Parts: sequence; C-alpha cells; structure tokens
Amino acid sequence: MVSAETAEALASTARRRFRSEFGVGTTGAAGPQPHDGAEPGTAFIAVAGPHGSASRLIKRIGPRDLVKHHVAMSAIDLLRRVLLQESA
Repeated sequence: MVSAETAEALASTARRRFRSEFGVGTTGAAGPQPHDGAEPGTAFIAVAGPHGSASRLIKRIGPRDLVKHHVAMSAIDLLRRVLLQESA
C-alpha cells in the first residue's frame, strides 16, 4: 500500500531487523502505471528512530528511473535531517 503508515512500518521493521538505531522505508508508484490508487510519481518516505518516526509525501513527475532516484535521495535527506535534530 502506498501510504505514510506503510513507509513508517517499513522503516520500523528495518530498524528492528538490522538492530540499528535508525531505519528507512519507502513505498510508492514510480510509474509508468498507477499503483494501489497512487498516481505515478507519488511516494512516501519514512525514518524510524529512538524517538519515533517521521514521514514525507514525495511527488516527482518523470521517467521511472528518475522518480526512483529522487525518492532515494529524498529518503537520505530525511535521514540527514532527523540525525541533525537528534544531535541538537
């Protein structure tokens, strides 16, 4: 399912399975077809950490490879932002 809840569940599962302090999850419809009612280019990213989770909606129009790249870079940026908050 393409939702913030799914991305957060993926991030929490990654954190637990890898026994790490943080986990990252992504879910979406990279295209060219819709997925679970989500238009192509729609994705959710999430980071789970010791103080909870954060998620974001991402929308990027373009070829599938470009959408996937943008979602991955956005997930890394969200992790960076969460880490900066944790260290403040």
